Amino acid sequence: MTNLTPNAGPHDAAFDAPHVCAGCDNAEAAAHAAGAGSGPGKPTVNRWEPTSHHSSRNGQDIDHIVVHYTTSRNIEGTISHFKHGSPQTSAHYLIGRDGALVQMVGDGERAWHAGNALMNARSIGIEHVAAVGDRIAEQQARTSAALIGWLMREYKIPKSQVIPHICVPRNTDCCGDLFAEFGGGVKAGAEAQRKALHDWMSSMGL
Repeated sequence: MTNLTPNAGPHDAAFDAPHVCAGCDNAEAAAHAAGAGSGPGKPTVNRWEPTSHHSSRNGQDIDHIVVHYTTSRNIEGTISHFKHGSPQTSAHYLIGRDGALVQMVGDGERAWHAGNALMNARSIGIEHVAAVGDRIAEQQARTSAALIGWLMREYKIPKSQVIPHICVPRNTDCCGDLFAEFGGGVKAGAEAQRKALHDWMSSMGL
C-alpha cells in the first residue's frame, strides 16, 4: 500500500513525465539507446492514466523496485486517488487482478509511493490491486513478473533491490498477503516478506 504521508510528495524539499513513445518516457528511451538489458521487451501498457502527483528524480539513478498492494479491489478508485486524493500519493504502475497494466507516472519521474524521499527518488513503485487477505492473482502475477523482469534488465536492478514496501521501512505491512503462499503475509516481518517476494520471483523465473 502506498504510504499516505505528506513526505511522500511535494513536501519533500530535497527534491515532468512526458512520453516519447507509447509506454516509454525519457529514462526508458535513454536506457534503450544505451542498449540496456536483453530479453523480452516491456509488457504492454493497457492504460496510460497520467497524474500530476510526481516530481523530479533530480538525476538519481533508478536502482530499486518497491512492491505494494492497494488494500482494495477497486482499481478505478485507486486510479482516482492517485490523481485527486489527499495527501497526494502515486505509483508508476498499477496491476489489476485481471493482469491489466496501468501506468500513471513515467519511469524517469519520481512517484510518491514509498513514504521516504530518497527511496522515492531511486525506485519504481508497482501497486497490485488486492484487498486485505488477497494473494496475487494468476494473471496479475504474470504481468507483474513480466514488468519486474523488464525493469530489472532495463535499469540493471539486482534481485536484492526488489523489495516489499515494508522493507523501506515504514509503519506498514505492505505488500500484505500477496505472497503468503511463499511465507509472507501481513503478520510476517520485513525479512520474511522480502524472502517471500524473492521466492515468488524465483517461481516465476526471475
